[in-house]
Amino acid sequence: MRGYMKCMDDESSSNSNSSMIYLMPDTVRHHLHLVLEQLDCLNFFENPCFDQKGCTSLIPDIETWDLLWSFEVPPWGLLESTPFKDYNRVNHIPNLGKICSKVTLWKTFSNLKLEFGAHIFNFLPQHILKGDKVVITLEDEKKHWLVKKTTHRGVHVFNGLSRAISRMNALKPVPSPVPSIMADYMVTEYISPLLINNQKWDLGIYVFISSLEPLRVYVYDNALIRMCKLPHPSPLTSSSPKEAYVIDDYLPPFDNPLLAPYYSEIPTEFSEGTSHLSAMGSYLTDRGIIPSPQHFTSSLHRFLLFFINQSFLTTSLSKKGNHESYNGNYG
Repeated sequence: MRGYMKCMDDESSSNSNSSMIYLMPDTVRHHLHLVLEQLDCLNFFENPCFDQKGCTSLIPDIETWDLLWSFEVPPWGLLESTPFKDYNRVNHIPNLGKICSKVTLWKTFSNLKLEFGAHIFNFLPQHILKGDKVVITLEDEKKHWLVKKTTHRGVHVFNGLSRAISRMNALKPVPSPVPSIMADYMVTEYISPLLINNQKWDLGIYVFISSLEPLRVYVYDNALIRMCKLPHPSPLTSSSPKEAYVIDDYLPPFDNPLLAPYYSEIPTEFSEGTSHLSAMGSYLTDRGIIPSPQHFTSSLHRFLLFFINQSFLTTSLSKKGNHESYNGNYG
C-alpha cells in the first residue's frame, strides 16, 4: 500500500507556516511508514529530545509536544498522572484494548446472554477459562475444541473436551506483546465453519473510537478478509495442518475462485480496489445466505456499536478516570 495514501490535505500542509511536535516511543518503525508520511504531510516534527525507550521514564515536558503517537499501548500510569494541556493528544484511550481481548469478549457475551436470553445470544461458541467448573458430557467428547492464548496465536485443535482442558491446564502463562500482561490459555468450542471453495475464512472490521462520553464510533467501509491457505480437512484431527484451520499466514479473498468474480478491481499500491466487505456481501447474497449486501453491512455496524457499548460496561472503562480528559486528549 505504500504510495497509495497521499497527504490528507496537500495544499493546506504545504502552505501552512505552523508546525507541531510529536513523540513516538516505538523503536521498531518499519511498519509505520504511512503514519510517518502523514505526520510529515501535516507539518509534524519529532521531538529530538525523546530517547525512544518506550515511555519507561518520564514523558517529556508537556510544553514540548502536541501529539504522542504509539503503536504499542503506552504505560497509563505515566499518562494518567500527566497534567495535559488542551493541545496535547494521545492516540490511545486508556485500557481500550480490554474490549478486544478474548476474555472480555466472552465475559461481555455471557452477561448479554443472562440479560437478554440465550435464545438471542446463542451464536458464540462455548469458552472455558482456567478455574472454570465444567461438567463434561458425552457430547462434549465428540466435539472439536481449540486451545489458544487469551491474547493471540498459539492455537491447537483437540478431539474431546477433556483432552483440551488437560492441555490448557498444563500450559503456563507466557509474556504477551503488551507490557506487564501475561498471556494465559483458554479452550473454545470449534464450530463448523462456513467454507468458500472448501477454505475457512475470517472477517476483520476496522473501528475508530474517538470518544467515550458520548460514545462515538467510526467504522471503516472496507474490511480484512483472510482465507486459509489449505483446504479444510475432513475429518479435522489434532494432526491436521494448522494452515487449514488457523488463519495466521493467509491468502487474499480475490485469490479464491468463487470470490474472484466479485472483484471488478484488484487492490494495488495505488488503489484499494473493490471493497472486500462489498464483495463478500454480494457473494453471500447470491448464495441466499443473507438478504442483501446492504443488510450485511448495516447488521455488522449495528452489532459493533452495541457490543462496544456493552464491552465498556463490562470492563467499567467508561467509569474510570477523567472523562473530559479521555474525550479531549485521547482517541
